[in-house]
Amino acid sequence: MQHLQPNTTLQGGKYRIERVLGQGGFGNTYVGYNTEFEETVAIKEFFMKGVTERDETTCAVSVSNADNVGQFEEQREKFKKEARRLRKLKNEHIVKVHDLFEENGTAYYVMDYIDGESLAEKMKRTGLPFSETEVRNIITQILDALKEVHQNEIWHLDLKPGNIMIDKDGNAYLIDFGASKQIRANGSMTTSTALCYTPGYAPNEQIGQMYDRFGPWTDIYALGATVYNLLTNKKPPMAIDIEEDEEDAFDFPTSISEDMRKLVVWMMQPKRKARPQSVGEIIEEMNNPNAIVQESPNTLSKSEETFLASQLPIDSEETLLADKPQSLKQTHGSYVDENNVQAIDLGLSVLWANCNVGANQNDPNGGLYGWGDSTGKMTSTNSDDYLDKKGGMFISVPHNISGTKYDIATTYWGKNWRIPNREQWKELVTKCKWTFESNEGVEGYRVEGINGNSIFLPMTGVRDGNQISNINIGCYWTGELVDYDVTAAYYYYCDRKKNNDIISTRMDVYMGLAVRPICDKEEVVQHSPYNSIAGWK
Repeated sequence: MQHLQPNTTLQGGKYRIERVLGQGGFGNTYVGYNTEFEETVAIKEFFMKGVTERDETTCAVSVSNADNVGQFEEQREKFKKEARRLRKLKNEHIVKVHDLFEENGTAYYVMDYIDGESLAEKMKRTGLPFSETEVRNIITQILDALKEVHQNEIWHLDLKPGNIMIDKDGNAYLIDFGASKQIRANGSMTTSTALCYTPGYAPNEQIGQMYDRFGPWTDIYALGATVYNLLTNKKPPMAIDIEEDEEDAFDFPTSISEDMRKLVVWMMQPKRKARPQSVGEIIEEMNNPNAIVQESPNTLSKSEETFLASQLPIDSEETLLADKPQSLKQTHGSYVDENNVQAIDLGLSVLWANCNVGANQNDPNGGLYGWGDSTGKMTSTNSDDYLDKKGGMFISVPHNISGTKYDIATTYWGKNWRIPNREQWKELVTKCKWTFESNEGVEGYRVEGINGNSIFLPMTGVRDGNQISNINIGCYWTGELVDYDVTAAYYYYCDRKKNNDIISTRMDVYMGLAVRPICDKEEVVQHSPYNSIAGWK
């Protein structure tokens, strides 16, 4: 049982559960009833999907695997910090927290109940964008909320249409502070773990996990992306598009005023110092009808953490893999099949394949696959669709799928091939020389091992459903699931500026990333990847 049943009571009958309002990877939200004051409330419960389980008789929550107890306790404390952080915020556009308590082996907090829907839900229901007048009304309210948040040295870090509620009277509320972080007195961030983000709404400094560069401008970028989405009902343009195409990256309806267009472009500048530096600057511009919103620079230099790129449709869902592997023969520094596909010895603990799963002459980058999708054909954007149908991924699937039946490298190439873990990626990054180059028209990194042999890692992009974006960076899965977020897995990324030596960024399991297999030196004679080379040298 994942959630409490209707009519369940908490705190000795003070609160009664009416119905489930929402469920996520870290908790459940209920519509509840305060029996003492006879009013409807929202009750949030900490419940880690796939890590915790509930006794159907007592409602007690427990950790199913003893190895996860520490992570559960750590995340429960963060849940309670979220409640305390929210309670300190005093603003009519931020939900109020009224109670915090522990019961059933977990934690709960009680909030105002908003009788309405999120902006994302409304657009999905109507199929229409908001008018500029409606957006101006909404953004004014959210700016008021953000001003209170930032004055308390808190960054929301997940501002998007799904996290803004609107009631039947048109009042807007900023919700879901689960990703928010507070600044310590010494200016450092109160976090030691990688942060999640929503593609399209996160600026470069957030995607690159550069905590020392977070500030009001980080939320302001997300607000600009939110406004764009509300005005157009389209996904926000990617940062790399804005860098290269400037204002042409935006596709506004003709009905949108020039001032509003410029405001959005200003807020979504890839370089953080080119954006408004405070909520006050935006309010001042919006309240001054004679003010000219700052023009975007004529020439934008490349940011230090380029991540997002233009969206391109997937032309076909058919697999690009060959049917049968060939045997490998050893030559100097590598193991080669009859079509010159190689497992390269870089002088490391394992051998690295010289191309990605799914690569061939027509598609040298290879395929983009969901984590744990051994079929290589799934395009769903719902994490639940990637779970094992026989009990749930987090019961039957190991936290490290390398070499298991959930590993696409193993399934497609044979039992001796597997997805690298974080340590193997770190070894590749720290012990090899990385040089950015263009190889047969494909951009990527030449990775030279300590013995002089090398492989080429192309810029692959990522897939979200049937849309490919981020085509100017490389995104590669590791085999490891994130312990404290059971809907995400670790991945390695690099961009044109640098190769990242921190293998701690994470991505939702449904996102499609590239896979570069490895194999052990003593086992490579058994299988080769595929029947045609990728096309680069």
